[in-house]
Amino acid sequence: MSRHESRHPSRTRLGLAAAGAAALVGAALLPAASPSAAHDESPAPTTSAPTPTEVRRQLNTIRQTHHQYLDPAAAVADGWVPTPECAELPDGSAGMGIHYINVDRLMAPVDPAKPPILMYAPRADGTLRLAGVEWMVPDADQDLTTDEDRPSLFGRGFDGPMPGHDPTMPVHYDLHAWIYTPNPDGMFAPFNPLVDC
Repeated sequence: MSRHESRHPSRTRLGLAAAGAAALVGAALLPAASPSAAHDESPAPTTSAPTPTEVRRQLNTIRQTHHQYLDPAAAVADGWVPTPECAELPDGSAGMGIHYINVDRLMAPVDPAKPPILMYAPRADGTLRLAGVEWMVPDADQDLTTDEDRPSLFGRGFDGPMPGHDPTMPVHYDLHAWIYTPNPDGMFAPFNPLVDC
């Protein structure tokens, strides 16, 4: 039993689908090449950035249209699959939470209105609260030293390219948006110090 499972035992009752979620997503996205270098922490800005007002409007629309998923059971009923682990930094200073993945959205072109990943933060009592959303795109050439295909949304380049988080996941780009839980490190920071696994 992991440290997370011992603190949040009810998470293990999410169903057998959780155990295969990461492998399912990795297999769906895995290109032929394999990763070999480190994560690029500095995304390039885009050339035609929307105004801050436009970004707030877009994020508010996502917040409203995904409000139905405040309850993770509603997300599962609509086809979202939870990953088996809660993601956090090794020192526990910040986390991402538990990812619920919509494979159909993940395989579709990037749509700012349809993030393919929901991030849930564990509460002390073992229940989950919706904290944010994430977009993920495989790196076309699977080369961590190039980034010509870096996607962008909301006037911001995605983080990456970065290695997969497990052997089945390809080199990829991702962008997080903390639209349900404030993030002291910023709306689009990958990790949130208010999320504790």
